[in-house]
Amino acid sequence: MKYLLSKLLVFIHRPIILSLGTIFGPVFIKGWKNVPRRGKLIVVVNHISDVDAVLVQLASKRLIHFMAADYLFKIPVVKNIMRAFAAFPVDRDRPDKRSIKHALKILNEEQALGIFPEGRLSTDGKLKKLLPGVAMLIKMTDSPVICCGINGAHKIIPYGKVIPRPALSKITLTWGEVIRFDKDDSKEDILEKLKQELITLSNDNN
Repeated sequence: MKYLLSKLLVFIHRPIILSLGTIFGPVFIKGWKNVPRRGKLIVVVNHISDVDAVLVQLASKRLIHFMAADYLFKIPVVKNIMRAFAAFPVDRDRPDKRSIKHALKILNEEQALGIFPEGRLSTDGKLKKLLPGVAMLIKMTDSPVICCGINGAHKIIPYGKVIPRPALSKITLTWGEVIRFDKDDSKEDILEKLKQELITLSNDNN
């Protein structure tokens, strides 16, 4: 079975991450039942900490193939870990045909693709401008989309830091409902819808 190793690694590490989440958070997950168990899916997430992808994978019952900054894949140990968990590199500074091709392959295989549409970490925890690449992929593949809003993760690994620390407050990951865009929706309309969804979900700290 394809991606069996990555799925197995996620399954094995879930209890460990849950334990660490309790120590560093605690972490609360809302709306996890909204995530479809199978079928192609684009997962859109706000980006406030280097720990975001780990937390979102923890909050999902299925494997998510995350796009990640290509410089991380130049670090020997880190690149092996990221590839083992099905992440793949993307050049954030210019159109990257190789990463787009890989993203299309993932969706064609009925897998879940994870994207941080801001392209970079937010320096202040607030949502930044969404880049058009995510809208392009949605229109090209007619994929259903689900947003996950993260609140408080920047307290675990603040911007510019690399060592985790207790947040001393709760971290929330809130899943929205699945969104299906029409073929007639413009890229601008798609980006605006995703922006409003992420703002709403990432502000959910109740």
